[in-house]
Amino acid sequence: MLTGGCPLAHELVQRWSFAHLAAEFGDDALPVHCTPRGVRSVRRVYGDADEGCIRERTFADFAASSGDGENAYLQVMLRWARGRGQIESRRLGPVLSADLERVDWRWLESACDATGDGGFEACQLWASHGGVSTPCHFDGSTNFVAQLRGRKHFLLLPPSESFKLYPHPVGHPRDNFSLCDLAAPDTATFPAVARARGWVCTLEPGDVLFLPRYWWHYVHQDDAAETASLNFWCAGGRRLGLVERLSVGGISDLPGVAAAFVGAGCAEAVAAELRQHLTEAPLRYASESDEAAAEAMLAMDDRLAVRCLHAARAAEVVARAVVGADGGRLLAALAAGGDARWPPESGARALVERLRRELAEAVDDGRVSVRALLRLLSRDGRLHPGLAAPFPEAYVSAERGDIG
Repeated sequence: MLTGGCPLAHELVQRWSFAHLAAEFGDDALPVHCTPRGVRSVRRVYGDADEGCIRERTFADFAASSGDGENAYLQVMLRWARGRGQIESRRLGPVLSADLERVDWRWLESACDATGDGGFEACQLWASHGGVSTPCHFDGSTNFVAQLRGRKHFLLLPPSESFKLYPHPVGHPRDNFSLCDLAAPDTATFPAVARARGWVCTLEPGDVLFLPRYWWHYVHQDDAAETASLNFWCAGGRRLGLVERLSVGGISDLPGVAAAFVGAGCAEAVAAELRQHLTEAPLRYASESDEAAAEAMLAMDDRLAVRCLHAARAAEVVARAVVGADGGRLLAALAAGGDARWPPESGARALVERLRRELAEAVDDGRVSVRALLRLLSRDGRLHPGLAAPFPEAYVSAERGDIG
């Protein structure tokens, strides 16, 4: 964390009061996350109105909304990269445009380069009346958080803690969010979360937090009249090959993933064979010693932890692509060794062997076995019978990727 004199957004700390922003945004309609007064957790993706929703408001309406029966958290994209070095900005008045030029963009470009994650990708404003929190999640891009008003408290957990935090299944609208509420953890349902370890820090106005991609964070804001910060995102780093591509984007082409792993025209037959084996295979786990050893190894190497996170997500994509809703059951069966009696020359065996080869190659040096990785990603019924509540197909989101 860079305290006090970081030049990134230092000149906006005194300027960007709610009164100033309300006057300069004028009648612009801005996206605001709204939750019922008793719901302080802003989940950012909403399938149920009882959790919250996203409304368009002027900044002045948002600024006046404290005490109106809802919690409000404003999220506005201000500037972003469109590719080939082209930078676009939200249509702003002359004062806010000039304000943005007070940001030390040269410092940011140098800082982004130093991370190895490429140049500038996007800048967005977050503002609230305080008291709200964001559930524990990770982001796929590195970013710098510049605090302008009020205070934000961060609980930061490295990638090595990923499997202790029980991510939502891949493909779920919140698949980069923990299933466990870290504000009041249910250790009976999520026992591994009790072993998770991280750091706590508080951002004061003028402070900047460097937040690497794939680091988990839970954020809570002090009760205050005004709380505001700017996020500056770096472009994504280099790809890690097939496994990362599946981890990040494979869920958008499940038929293509299935065909790639079992051969065009064979996917349905292999899926039927797998489902038959899954009906027969008991899901009993052996000793947990390999699981504990894998956790210890991940704690020593963040790069290995990131590779394992991608490998686990890719395994979920492949399993879902081939057997659909039974994908979690398939991975749980593999973690338990339930495939040991499957016919050696079958399509199911060929799929499992290829998946294990891909995962072993992704994990790279063998310090974490594929068996241990499968156990970590399917632990405590996370995938089967499944810990995530059903989510409606129609939902509302204003996530960072929805630019334009």
